[in-house]
Amino acid sequence: MEASFSDTQYGQILAGLVRRVQAISTAKGFHFTVKPESVQVDPANPFTVNEADCPWFLIEPDLGGQRQWLPANQAEDTFPVLITGRLIAAGTDPFRKMGLAFNAYGDLEKALTHEPTSPFYPAAASLEMTMGGVAIDIRCQPIEPPPIPGFGDDQNVFVLMKVDVHYIRSYGSP
Repeated sequence: MEASFSDTQYGQILAGLVRRVQAISTAKGFHFTVKPESVQVDPANPFTVNEADCPWFLIEPDLGGQRQWLPANQAEDTFPVLITGRLIAAGTDPFRKMGLAFNAYGDLEKALTHEPTSPFYPAAASLEMTMGGVAIDIRCQPIEPPPIPGFGDDQNVFVLMKVDVHYIRSYGSP
């Protein structure tokens, strides 16, 4: 029997994050457009991704989760997720790589904390960090090292963002 990706809250959270990153589009006010097939959760080497697939994002569970026990067999968990992004900074502007990296951080935070199906997306009025009730909070933090731009003619820019998703669940129902 094959398990569904969303059989657990972990899977529902990952699916919600994937859906939100896939919704990034210049038509919606972001700095770049992400192709749905360029967002994945299965481990991959970002250095071997075809440039035509960029911007490309890997969304995967990370280390450092926490649990707080609550009454009535409830647990409040923090599910840490690492988002690795590879973008291409075409052009000759000497500030394009770091500019793209910082715009990527901002776009990721905006996309992850807003519901893409909202008619106001991504306006502040649509701020929604529960992913339809799966989570109680989403926190985004660019992590060290800082953005990793390519040297010289290398157009690659790599960004890493840690996302902590807080949710409450029944113990025994991950």
